[in-house]
Amino acid sequence: MFKRRASSPIPKPYVPRVTINLFSDDILPNTSLKGKPGNSFYLEFEKEKIIFDTGFNGDNLLHNMNILGISPNSIDKIVLSHGHFDHTRGIENLLKNRTKSDKIPIIAHPDFQ
Repeated sequence: MFKRRASSPIPKPYVPRVTINLFSDDILPNTSLKGKPGNSFYLEFEKEKIIFDTGFNGDNLLHNMNILGISPNSIDKIVLSHGHFDHTRGIENLLKNRTKSDKIPIIAHPDFQ
C-alpha cells in the first residue's frame, strides 16, 4: 500500500480565473442591461477576453458592454456558435465600434456563411 510522507503535501490543482457575463438574452430582470432576443456572452479566461456570439441587436450589445465597463477595443477574440441571426447580427456594430487597427480573430464553423 502506498504511504504518503507527512512532509510532501498534495499539490493543489491549477484553477484558471474565468468570468462569464450575459450580454444579451430575452429577459434581464432588475438590471440596467437591455434584454432582447438573441444570445451573447462575455468570457474572460485568464487575460483573454472573448465574445461568444453577438446577439440579434448590435446596439443592445454595445449598450450592455458599456454598462458593464467593457470596451469593444478590449475584446481579443469573437466566437460564433452558428449562423443564426439571433447569435450573429450584433457583430457588425461591435466591429464598427472598435477603434483599434489590429484585426480581431473570429472563430466559426468552416461551413459558416
